[in-house]
Amino acid sequence: QEPASPRGANEKKGSRSKSPFGKLFSRKKEEVPMEPIDPDEEEPAAASAELPHVEGVLTRKQEKDGDKKASNRSWDKLYAVLHGPSMSCYKDQKHAKSDPNTRIHHEAAMDLQGASCVVAMDYNKRPFVFRLKLYTGSEYLFQSKDAAERDLWIGKVNSVTGSEGASLPQRS
Repeated sequence: QEPASPRGANEKKGSRSKSPFGKLFSRKKEEVPMEPIDPDEEEPAAASAELPHVEGVLTRKQEKDGDKKASNRSWDKLYAVLHGPSMSCYKDQKHAKSDPNTRIHHEAAMDLQGASCVVAMDYNKRPFVFRLKLYTGSEYLFQSKDAAERDLWIGKVNSVTGSEGASLPQRS
């Protein structure tokens, strides 16, 4: 019976090490020294490139196509990718990753130079909607899952357009 008590003690130690949380914490401790090194190496490249990047699922409606009312103004769920001064829309994340040159409805990437992006205060039918007006005159409504995501997209788009977005209303 005496050998059982050391085994019992070992079983307790073994049960602690078998905890999924213990494994997670031990893995994180092993990875922590590597993680600070990677961002330090990437920061100078990111600072020099300064290309905003955000992607996620949005719902989109095209209001205007150039100066005309869009022919298809229904809401489409899509996967949007903003990288630098262009925004691409895909059927889903899988298509965006596997074939980035094939966009939804075979559209070209949207050039955001001279565009403006604001909360769509005048649109009350859906929540968390923002309006993207392109320099070409095309206009889109995008719906996000919440206000934080909407504000993130607006901020990233406006960081690309800079002050050029302010000149859009003056263009005739």
